[in-house]
Amino acid sequence: MENGGIIKVIVFICIAFASFLIISELFSSLTPKPTLEILECSLNPTDVKINQSSNLIFKVKNNDKDESHVLKVTFDSHYLVSFFLGNEPLSQSDGEWCFSEVINPSEETTQTITVKASLEHGVGQLTYDITVKFYVDDQHLLTKKLKLSVST
Repeated sequence: MENGGIIKVIVFICIAFASFLIISELFSSLTPKPTLEILECSLNPTDVKINQSSNLIFKVKNNDKDESHVLKVTFDSHYLVSFFLGNEPLSQSDGEWCFSEVINPSEETTQTITVKASLEHGVGQLTYDITVKFYVDDQHLLTKKLKLSVST
């Protein structure tokens, strides 16, 4: 193949690659964001003493510019783990702790849930699994798994 042919092949490959990048970017920008987006869900600290508490923090953004949506969050863990909003325990339904809030159009909000845990008599340390489920207008959105270690 002479030099002119090689140059044509290289130019064709470059154009094809650039076209691929442009089309990929176009399709990714067309992918809709979820109505509510969970920006953060964390536990801090993850290690506590029996008389301490931890903060379960989640940050939510409403990507809908026109309508409010109901965020429901459920927490499932061991029976010795409790969840509070401030000093008030969250309500319980079917063994899960529940929190709900209306998120206004385009609102971004951060919520802190206090987590307290104890140990059974004679146990010096234990790590509890915490399952956090997020729902938007009663439709499941996301599940996060966290761990809380408790010691004497």
